[in-house]
Amino acid sequence: MRYIGCFLLSLVPWMSHAAEPEVLGSMSCDVKYSSIIEIKDGVSGVFSGFKDQFEVGDKLYFDYKFISEQGRLSASLTDKMRSQTQMSFTSSVYNMTSYREDLTLATFSNGNGKGERMTFGANYLRFLVLSSELTLNRYYKNDWNGIARQQEADRVHIYTLDCKSNFDNIDTIISLLKKAK
Repeated sequence: MRYIGCFLLSLVPWMSHAAEPEVLGSMSCDVKYSSIIEIKDGVSGVFSGFKDQFEVGDKLYFDYKFISEQGRLSASLTDKMRSQTQMSFTSSVYNMTSYREDLTLATFSNGNGKGERMTFGANYLRFLVLSSELTLNRYYKNDWNGIARQQEADRVHIYTLDCKSNFDNIDTIISLLKKAK
């Protein structure tokens, strides 16, 4: 009986890790400004948005998730009203290139030659995927603001966001990343 008890006690750390659910977080982001700068045939133009896409005053949603069993962190910025993903990013803790204790900041680089990088911190989030970038800064408790940039060969779309947390798990994910480093 004593051996069974020792065996079961040895499984406790493994069982608590395996049973850990996904850690999810979400923010609702109001589009505050939108501008598209384009050049075609040597003529430039400035527009406030694309037809059939979000515009100033619309909501976008920033969702993030950490699955500790897989060591995977993912995030996306989505226009749920039109079912359009503006940008998304996924990385693994195995791609974590640095962890700064003083800033509570984890940096990931996928190393796939596409220049994908992600910085996930308590007060600063940055996602760089190909020619798209999203930067969010905490300005008060669970309130964040940011700038997004999506670039193509002949145009760039820049928009600003004011985000409020629907459910905030950034600190929980930071502590899990700290354990994984």
